[in-house]
Amino acid sequence: MSYKSKIIGIGIITILVSFSVIIGWLLDIPFLQSILPDYHSMKFNTALSFFITGLILLNFAYDYSLKLSYILSIFLILLSLSTFIEYSFSLNLGIDELIVKDKVSRIKGIAYPGRPAASTEVCFLLFGLASLFTQTNNLKKIGQYFYHVISFVSFLAIFAYIYTVPALDSLEFLTTMAVHTSVLFLLISVGGAFYQAELGLMEIFSSKSAGSEMTKRLLPTTWISVIFLGSLINLCQRYELFNVEFSLALFSSSFILISLFLFWDTFRKLNAIDAQKQKIYFDLQNKNTELAAVLEELNASSEELRDQRDRLLNAIEEKDTLFKELHHRIKNNLQMVISLLHIKSSREEAIGGLKSFIMDTRTRIHSIALIHEQLLQMRSLNQLNINDYLIRLSEHLIGFYDDKNQNFNLETHIIDEDMDIDQVMILGFILNEAVSNTIKHAYIAEKGGAIYLSLRKTDSAYEFIVGDKGTGYNSSLLEKEKMSYGLQLIHLFAEQLVGKLEISINNGVEYKLTFPSSL
Repeated sequence: MSYKSKIIGIGIITILVSFSVIIGWLLDIPFLQSILPDYHSMKFNTALSFFITGLILLNFAYDYSLKLSYILSIFLILLSLSTFIEYSFSLNLGIDELIVKDKVSRIKGIAYPGRPAASTEVCFLLFGLASLFTQTNNLKKIGQYFYHVISFVSFLAIFAYIYTVPALDSLEFLTTMAVHTSVLFLLISVGGAFYQAELGLMEIFSSKSAGSEMTKRLLPTTWISVIFLGSLINLCQRYELFNVEFSLALFSSSFILISLFLFWDTFRKLNAIDAQKQKIYFDLQNKNTELAAVLEELNASSEELRDQRDRLLNAIEEKDTLFKELHHRIKNNLQMVISLLHIKSSREEAIGGLKSFIMDTRTRIHSIALIHEQLLQMRSLNQLNINDYLIRLSEHLIGFYDDKNQNFNLETHIIDEDMDIDQVMILGFILNEAVSNTIKHAYIAEKGGAIYLSLRKTDSAYEFIVGDKGTGYNSSLLEKEKMSYGLQLIHLFAEQLVGKLEISINNGVEYKLTFPSSL
């Protein structure tokens, strides 16, 4: 269905407008019931009927259920017939104010408060019948013309508002529609007609023929001209600038002039299109000759191109294999260094500062090895997922240093995105130093504690925070700590990221690094 999106759009608009009117009645909001205070309001039953028509249109668009379409159409027909019977026999079946009371109509002394206009119910009856007929092969065309009748009635009501005269005043059994009622009827009638666009007047818009294109070009300008001239004549009559005869003559002559201009413009466009077609025809002949020569050349060189493509694909595959092999070997070599350091640190003579140095070195090397391990699993060779890397590294550090089983709790708030591998590596080094310091010094007298880690991105910078809720530093201890190898490394890495490092010592130690998003 080529007009599916349009039918869906009209259905959604109808449902939203009708639902807002229903809310207006339930909550007694006059603005939602009527566009302007002096205009007619859309009645509750009218809004309910429009809600049903919106569902019918959506069911048409999605071909959800033929049975549901029948049920909704029959309900709409019964509701409109009930109101029409009330008008025909001056009855009150109690359906007009079944759910809400029409207080405004009661105050104004209207005979049947809450009752929709008879013209409104006629349109709903036609829409319900048309919806049933469109599901029946023999009655599809009749249903299509029912939609056109609704369009005509809604156009008439809309023009009545444009010309500020009572809508449908000459027909005694019809009363004025509300503005948004008229507009919604126009929309749903067009939406229903779109469902069978190849039938009735909609064929003008669905066809791709030259006549259809010309009609679609002329119709908007013609409609605008008629509305403009009608409004102008209406103003002249209202202010008694001209008599009726002169106004009609002015309207007729103006419309003829506009029509002549439109025909002349269309004639000129069609001639231009015809000349363009001739030019395109000769150009195509020349291009066909050129293409034949090009095809011969392409056939001659296609084999060579295929060979070049195969060689290129093989080279790319070989490059990827080499890169993966390189990362795999680097990872294995780093793991061997870590194993040697582990053996060295476990020897009895590796005590004191040497053992601590070896353990710190192992974790630093592991932060690099972890990068190469993740690169083996990634397609990109220059970016890495920062969330996965920092969490895995933190968990490794806690498990490595927590030899006393203090059960540290890791709290993370890290963006989930890929970052440049150089930035990832530097952040890993900083995290390594900060977490190792925390585990060694922050919770000496306590059984475990919290380590929190966050990385967030602002407009053009990242904010990286590592901290704990331990004992913290006093000012003298902080000065001493500034001379430590680990803290010097953190400052060095911060400079490599062109970042600003802040260290807070209140309620634990917090390292906060702000650095630009690109090096």
